[in-house]
Amino acid sequence: MTLGVWAAALIVGIYLLVAHSFVNGSRGMAPGNWPDRSKLTCASDQMTLVTFIHPACPCSMASIEELARIQAHCGERLKFYVVFVWSGGSSQLDASMTYRSSIANPGFESVVDRDTSEARAFGAQTSGHAFLFARDGRLVFDGGITGARGHSGDNLGQMAIEEWVFKGRSDTIATPVFGCGLLHPSESGLEGAR
Repeated sequence: MTLGVWAAALIVGIYLLVAHSFVNGSRGMAPGNWPDRSKLTCASDQMTLVTFIHPACPCSMASIEELARIQAHCGERLKFYVVFVWSGGSSQLDASMTYRSSIANPGFESVVDRDTSEARAFGAQTSGHAFLFARDGRLVFDGGITGARGHSGDNLGQMAIEEWVFKGRSDTIATPVFGCGLLHPSESGLEGAR
């Protein structure tokens, strides 16, 4: 009897864990063009990818890994901004493996968005949300670059970005974003950026 209860609890636990992996986060209203109020600059000689990350989100290391894969494939054809939405202390930010991995990559321009103005300008609400802009400032893709929470590997977001970079088009213009909330602590279970 005890073994049966234990097995049932294990099955339910695994099911809940897997189901949670595929629950996507909130999405804001993405701008159709590069937001005027952003302090970041859209490149005119290459496409620009802006990805928002909460440094305490355990799912976000997978997004950093995916960005590195995209960078390895696209090279100089793509400008990378990694925007960390964080109003906490600098020592906590510096301790984040996600933040350290980003700043260690010379191809990423890592930015800290302490007042959430960049996240709000782009409409980012979930960690891992990526926005791809054409050279003329037009938004061509917005969404996640992982296939589930905390899982790196081939996925629609990564493939869409690479298609836009190499072919100038893709049938995929949006994907779900899997991660913790950037702006509202209740959506993440974390001490959010507010």
